[in-house]
Amino acid sequence: MKIKKALKITGIIVLLLVAILVAAPFLFKSNIEDYIKNQINSSVNADVDFAEVDLSFFKNFPNASVTVSEIKITNREPFLGDTLLLAKEVNAKMSLKELTKIGKDVVTIDAFTIKEAYLNLMVNEAGITNYDIAKKEKELDDKQKKTSENNLQLDVSEYGILNSKIYYTDEGSKTKLQIIDFNHVGSGDLANDIVDLDTETSMLVSLDQKNTNYLTNYNVTLDAIVNVDNKQQKYTFKENKLLVNRLELVFDGFLQNFQDRQEVDLNFKTPSTSFKNFIALIPSAYSNNIENVDTEGNFEIKGFAKGALSETTIPNFVIDVVSNNASVKYPDLPKRIKGINLRTTLANITGNTEDTYLDINKLSFRIDQDVFNASSTIKQLTGNPLVDAKLDGVLNLANISKAYPVKLENELQGILKANLNTRFDMESVKKQQYQNIYNQGNFSIKGFVYSSKDIVNPINVSKALVNFGNRRISLEEFKATTGKSDLSATGTIDNLLGFLFNSQELKGDFKVDSNMFVMDDFMVDNANDTDASATTKTTKTGEALKIPSFLNTSIQANVKTVIYDNLELNNVNGNLLIQDETATLKNMSTNVFDGTLAINGKVSTKNDKNTFAMDLGIDKFDISKSFNGLELFQSLSPVAKALQGKLNTRLKLMGNLDNEFGPELNTLTGTALAEVLTAKVSPKQAKALALLDSKLDFIDLNKKDKIYKDSKIE
Repeated sequence: MKIKKALKITGIIVLLLVAILVAAPFLFKSNIEDYIKNQINSSVNADVDFAEVDLSFFKNFPNASVTVSEIKITNREPFLGDTLLLAKEVNAKMSLKELTKIGKDVVTIDAFTIKEAYLNLMVNEAGITNYDIAKKEKELDDKQKKTSENNLQLDVSEYGILNSKIYYTDEGSKTKLQIIDFNHVGSGDLANDIVDLDTETSMLVSLDQKNTNYLTNYNVTLDAIVNVDNKQQKYTFKENKLLVNRLELVFDGFLQNFQDRQEVDLNFKTPSTSFKNFIALIPSAYSNNIENVDTEGNFEIKGFAKGALSETTIPNFVIDVVSNNASVKYPDLPKRIKGINLRTTLANITGNTEDTYLDINKLSFRIDQDVFNASSTIKQLTGNPLVDAKLDGVLNLANISKAYPVKLENELQGILKANLNTRFDMESVKKQQYQNIYNQGNFSIKGFVYSSKDIVNPINVSKALVNFGNRRISLEEFKATTGKSDLSATGTIDNLLGFLFNSQELKGDFKVDSNMFVMDDFMVDNANDTDASATTKTTKTGEALKIPSFLNTSIQANVKTVIYDNLELNNVNGNLLIQDETATLKNMSTNVFDGTLAINGKVSTKNDKNTFAMDLGIDKFDISKSFNGLELFQSLSPVAKALQGKLNTRLKLMGNLDNEFGPELNTLTGTALAEVLTAKVSPKQAKALALLDSKLDFIDLNKKDKIYKDSKIE
């Protein structure tokens, strides 16, 4: 009976404990929410908000678990409205004793986890950061100072940041760093003065600087045991394994924090010297599975970093990359890349950031009998870069995909030869100070064939030769064909370096000759590939073509025959100027409809709608042929049957162009001065002359042999 009573009392106690555990979160919840908001908002210059706070005694029993969901930190000026942090969930574990101290005393958290966070770090052009949001002590009032004293203490034994993203943008240096799939976990009793912290980190890293992509989703993982000395703020790396893509590095040394600097002393190297280490650096999307790749020769990376990292200095460092007479053969490809030699150093031996330099002492490889060599030095990498580069070699473009598993959208053909020396600094390029730029050498290609789903016919470049000079580049020879069209050109290109490195205009002056130029050969193909036997191709009718904004060129054209739609233009001569997304035609003339057409005008794609404005001089057009051949006169085709003879006119037209650069007839406006010389009027078609009054008001029906009038077209 006593046992039964004892069991009954025990059951009641258990039920009471469960009831307390269930009810307690509701009792503590409001205090915790107020505490968190007060703690954060009293210490930061930002707007902080979260959805809710959840308290549970079941997740980590006998400890309590506090979860804050949907946290958002929004910046104030000068980044007003920008999001600094989003986090789906932050979970903290603490003892029940610590829970009762919330809002009254220092609270110790045993462990915490941040899940699905997005951290957006920014530096504007003035060097102001959006993440320096902590209030300075002088900004705190007495109440806030008192609140900040009752702060959290992170005596954690384990922590984690899971499935998160970190974006860093520096507008001054034009740097964008993107880290996705970021996971970092650590364990060790950080309450001790000295502890071994066991960590695991993984992420995908992308890096762009000044419109140059250096890394794209590089897989970086780090397994490290770090000895943490909390009193000296010294972190010593003990057992470490770093993987960059699949390249393994081992390193040792330490980092130590001081008030005005951080002291660094690190050494690193590849644990093996196999050339597979180089293949491992290349993203897997571009290198395939390296397990079955046959390699010979060595490849190793080694280096050090030692010195002070502060606002004015960086540690001295040297990174050496060496490979000697290596080769690689992919199992499914017929060619082997041989004679791979690489000697490269990235270093800074002064501690001044502007003295960082890259020295590619040698880079060479051979496919079959074709040897390609390159060398380069780039000094003052972070200041005004000084470039000295040399290229010398021969490359059969068709062998690229036969020796390396590159995924080309279209196969390449042609023999490329290059022999080029160049020396310049970026400031001289920017300011077009050609006296400080040295270019010498040439570049040629023969038998180059380019095909793509975006063009109707392959482009065959039989020969192209380019000579390089200090100020300009000379196109000595260029011969190409595509479809029924042929093209040859000579000319000069100014400011190529400014275009390539500083987003400046590409300036040029060319002379172009052609025997046959068929416009359809250069239209975008929109045909389906399902019918391999199809020979008819259509042109794309989507987004309108645009004249590139970077072009500033003049072209002197001499074309014997141009085929445009159903028109055949003969002896096309004149000048074309392309600038500011506008093509200007000057003194253009051609023979068409047994007469002559003179053209002056402009075509612009600068605005949302393509426009044109043309001054057309028509001399002795055959009336019947012109009315049937020009869309502008299509609605007047019965007139062509009634009138026989010649047409002289001066038209000034303007309007919009459709996506295929044809005129939109309902937008045409302008003026005309016309003269119609008729030999006779067909009696059977006399009724058609009635259409003239309704269509063209510059025709005078009271005259038969000469009909002319100055008129406005609307």
